[in-house]
Amino acid sequence: MKRIAHFFLVSVIFLIIAYMQPIIFPDDRAPKPLDIGSEVPDEKGQKFMQGKVSSTGLSQYIGQKAEAFVQNFGEPIEIQEVDNTSSWWIFGEDGSDYLQLLIEDKVIQSIFVLGTGIECDYFNIGMTLHEMSSVTTLYSNFSFQQSGKDYVVELTEKDMSTQPLVAFDNESFAILHIDGESEKVTGIRYLNTASLLSLMPYNLQEGELPESKNNESDVSEVSQRHLERQFFSLVNLIREREGKEIFVANGQLFLDSSELLTSFLDEKETYLEKEALEELALQRNIQTYRQPFYLTQKEIEKIAKENKISLDNTYGLAYTPTRDIPYMLMQWYGKLLPHLPLNQIEQGEIGVSFKDDFILLMLRESPSEETATSDEGK
Repeated sequence: MKRIAHFFLVSVIFLIIAYMQPIIFPDDRAPKPLDIGSEVPDEKGQKFMQGKVSSTGLSQYIGQKAEAFVQNFGEPIEIQEVDNTSSWWIFGEDGSDYLQLLIEDKVIQSIFVLGTGIECDYFNIGMTLHEMSSVTTLYSNFSFQQSGKDYVVELTEKDMSTQPLVAFDNESFAILHIDGESEKVTGIRYLNTASLLSLMPYNLQEGELPESKNNESDVSEVSQRHLERQFFSLVNLIREREGKEIFVANGQLFLDSSELLTSFLDEKETYLEKEALEELALQRNIQTYRQPFYLTQKEIEKIAKENKISLDNTYGLAYTPTRDIPYMLMQWYGKLLPHLPLNQIEQGEIGVSFKDDFILLMLRESPSEETATSDEGK
C-alpha cells in the first residue's frame, strides 16, 4: 500500500514539473519563418516577407557609380550606346570573364554575367537548381517598392525552373537564367527594382508598370548595329564556353533575314491570323518580357515562300521585344530551344536583322567535314 502511495506521489510531482516547465523555462528559440505569401507588412510596407540574402558580391554594385566598378575591374573594353542616357559597358573577352554593365546617368542599373570565372555572390555559372536550393530558399512571391509605389510579383512553376529570382538585402535582385536543356545556370542578371519593372518577366500581381521610355521608332541605325553585334557576340560566347564551334556570319542570310522581316512588318495582316494579331497588339501595348511575341519555323516558312527565299537546312525565329539583348537571349535558352536548336547544331551560319523592336534570326546548319568530303567524292 505504501509503494502505491509513493508511486502516486512521484507521478503527481512529475506532472506538475512538466506542466510548469514552459513557464519557468520559456522557449527562447527563434520563431519559424513566415510562410511564402503571408500578408504581414514589415516596416517598409512589404506584403510578402520573402527571404533576402546578404549582398556580398556583384550585387553590391547595383545603384553605385560606374567609377566604383572600374576601380576594381578596370576600364571596359567597349561601350555600346542604348539611348541618349544609357549604355552597355562591356568587360572581358571570353567565356571565363565576360560581363556587361547597364549604365544610366553614370549609375549601375544592371549587371549581366556570362563568365564562368566570375564570383557571383552565392551563385555560379553551371550550377544546378538543386545546388542553388542548397544555398538559399527560392521563393515564388516578392514584394517591393519603387518610387513610393507598392509592387507584388509572382513566379510560375515554369519561372521557378527557368528564371528563379533572388532578393538581396540592398534592395537589388538577381535573375538566375537556367538553360532549358542542361538545366544549369547559363547566365546571371543583377538588377535594381526599376530594371526589374522594365523587363518584368513575371506575373505582376499588384502595381502598375511605369511607362516605357523605349520607342522602337527612335532606335538609331548605330544602336541597331550594336544590337546585331551584341547578339552575335553573346551567342558565340555561350557556344565557345560550352566547347562548341562558333557560328559564322553569312552575308546572304543577313540580307534574307532583313527582307523577310521587312515583308512581315509591312504585311502583318497577311501573315497572321486574327488571334496572333491580337497577341502582337497586346505585346506592343505592355512592352515587357512577360508576354513576348514570336514567330516560329512554320510562320517563317510561310513568309519565305511568299518572298521566294529558300530555307534549306535553315531555321528561323522572329521575336519581340528586343530592347534588352541579354535578357532576350537568356529567355531563348530557357524557353525557346524546342523552336530553335541553338545547342544541337554542331556547325552553323547565322544572319540577323533588327527593325521596329523585332529581331529575325536565320540559322543554317553547315555540313560537317565528313559529310562535305563524302559529297565531294561522289
